[in-house]
Amino acid sequence: MCKEVKPFKFRWPGGIEVYDNALCFNVNGDTYYIAYGRREVFGSERRRVVVFRVSRRGKTMRAIAEFAGTDDWQDTKLVAALVKKPDNRYARPDEIDKIPEYTPLKDLIKDHGSVIKGGKKGFAALVVREDDYEKILYYAVRRYEMMQG
Repeated sequence: MCKEVKPFKFRWPGGIEVYDNALCFNVNGDTYYIAYGRREVFGSERRRVVVFRVSRRGKTMRAIAEFAGTDDWQDTKLVAALVKKPDNRYARPDEIDKIPEYTPLKDLIKDHGSVIKGGKKGFAALVVREDDYEKILYYAVRRYEMMQG
């Protein structure tokens, strides 16, 4: 880990979002921040975890993966990210075996609607503890690679 930033701010197209904190990690020579906050989503205020990648020149940041606290987050600290396929469409749980980039995560894939009331039923979600940096970053790096084509 390279450092912690408190508070952490990111400018989305709709305005600036402030996170409680963000942890910085270096992965394969690239810099990623895992930011922690809260946001109204899926009908209630939930834990929010977003992974940002810093450009190689260090001048811009891009959101790569977004996680929302599960219904039982208070007890489990589990967060869920809707899983995207290489074509950037949401994956269904039965499609995960066809996406080799996600093979190491397949045991952590659940139906989004089963972990978040009001979630996207029938779509795949990666469900991990919010402090499982290794799996969160693995997913984010694979997403970034897919986004690059």
